[in-house]
Amino acid sequence: KITVYTFLLGILGQAVTPFIALGVGVNITTGPGWRYLFVIGGIIAIIALVMRFELPESPRWLAMRKRDIKGAEKVLDSMEKLAVSKVGKLPEPKPQDVVIYENKFPTKYLFKKPYSTRLGILAAMWFLWYIGNYGFLGDAATLISSLNTSVSPNAILYIAVGAIGYPVGAIIMLFVADRYERKFVILGDTVVWLIGML
Repeated sequence: KITVYTFLLGILGQAVTPFIALGVGVNITTGPGWRYLFVIGGIIAIIALVMRFELPESPRWLAMRKRDIKGAEKVLDSMEKLAVSKVGKLPEPKPQDVVIYENKFPTKYLFKKPYSTRLGILAAMWFLWYIGNYGFLGDAATLISSLNTSVSPNAILYIAVGAIGYPVGAIIMLFVADRYERKFVILGDTVVWLIGML
């Protein structure tokens, strides 16, 4: 569910952007116009970059990769203090022996069976999905405007209304993601996506 919440926050940007474009298109008829959208995106990217430095490093990664035990303990202490400030006193952790296996997986195995077939399917799926999804979304306004249909004058509004489906779909996944196997969820999503593209 944490993954879905993260995706939901990110996807809200895609849902809001067309409405921002509507405002920019209406209020700025000459001059830079739509270029302000890139300025808005750039500001958000800078904010994300600054916030990145506030994120704590993974204690496990510090301990295993950098052999920085003190750094890992420092991060854990700060996490514990934050948890105590939010929920109060924490129960004492139960001591247990942890065995860590660090078997490396050579990349060349990905190109041998059975992984090569799976890798091929994954690559084809992502290629077709990106072409179908972002290829359409990137040029949708221009494409719709050039068709001279009843929605052509309001192409951005048409896309903005459709973009509402992004957060709606993510919210639905909050209730579906952990109830069904991923393969069935992905299949169902793909069918709905295909119908929407048609």
